[in-house]
Amino acid sequence: QRVWESWNASWRDVVVLDPRNEALGVFNLTTYTLDSPDNYDELKSILVAAAQGEDVSGRLAALPE
Repeated sequence: QRVWESWNASWRDVVVLDPRNEALGVFNLTTYTLDSPDNYDELKSILVAAAQGEDVSGRLAALPE
């Protein structure tokens, strides 16, 4: 519960973490449903890049709301 509050997370948010477990940004599954292959591929790409230590915060911030 405290983590949700500290990250200001909402229901269906995927909080993307860096290798130090610090939040880089959020990918919301209501806004970007994984039924769309483009959304699925984008989230997968973001997660792989973050796991490899890349800073994906700019990519997450650039997602249209």
